[in-house]
Amino acid sequence: MPRKSIARKEKIVITGGAGFIGSHLALRLCNNNQVIALDRLDSNSAPDPIRRRIRALQKSGIQYIQGDLSDPAFLESQSRTIASAKAIVHTAAPVREKGPLEEFRAMNVDATLRLAQKARLGGVQKWIQLSSVMVYGFHYRDNIDETGPLSGDGNPYCITKIESEHALLGLQGMGMDVTILRPGDVYGRGSEPWVVRPLRMMKAKQFLLLDGGRYRINHVHVRNLAIAVELVLKKKVPGQIFNITDGQSSSCLEYFGALAKMAGFSEPPSLPSAVAKAGAGMMELGAALVGRQSQLNR
Repeated sequence: MPRKSIARKEKIVITGGAGFIGSHLALRLCNNNQVIALDRLDSNSAPDPIRRRIRALQKSGIQYIQGDLSDPAFLESQSRTIASAKAIVHTAAPVREKGPLEEFRAMNVDATLRLAQKARLGGVQKWIQLSSVMVYGFHYRDNIDETGPLSGDGNPYCITKIESEHALLGLQGMGMDVTILRPGDVYGRGSEPWVVRPLRMMKAKQFLLLDGGRYRINHVHVRNLAIAVELVLKKKVPGQIFNITDGQSSSCLEYFGALAKMAGFSEPPSLPSAVAKAGAGMMELGAALVGRQSQLNR
């Protein structure tokens, strides 16, 4: 009897593959694709949570390659790997509240564009860029859509995410389809800013809401973000931009109150934002005087 033909799995390269978002995407996509995860984190020296993620990737048959995408030599060494992929999902980015603009630009813009150019010249068909709703700044209007005005608000993360979008969309129509996803605040098990760190602060009685927790979070569960990436891989949406959220927002009180309840903590206390900003300003000033980074910033 003739053998049944086995569909050849398409190769997907995910950058930032050891991160919270990248690792979730890799584990979901590996069911139907051959996935390669690139990340600068060393499986031997990384913190325990990162090592566990890397082991989970490898256990699932995902190839993990360690190296710095901002290093041209590493990029050159991976030319064949990059060219063999049908698509690249780019999640790698420095995620911090502040820092030198040039440090953010080196990764979010320069290294990203070098990788995208190499992918395009190597014949990669599709580039999926994980940007952020932070391209709208900190003071965007309610129900803003993808056509809304962009604002860097003087923040290096916001500024360089905008710059990287412009640079990548400039490649659209040059042999590689580019699609931009702008996720909201990505939460789920293992999310450092939206689950792990808040719970750690709640346990230490250090977590405070501002102004009764009335401000809203446009959140997206990492599973829903992964579904969005899967859809873009299956569809032809060249040059398009999509905001990705859960389809509903929550107030900080609703979100963090639910998080506290699940962990068995009491509802977080609140502080007027004017008082918090004044305190943060004093902490920033004090930290600057001794050459350290403030634990709290405005």
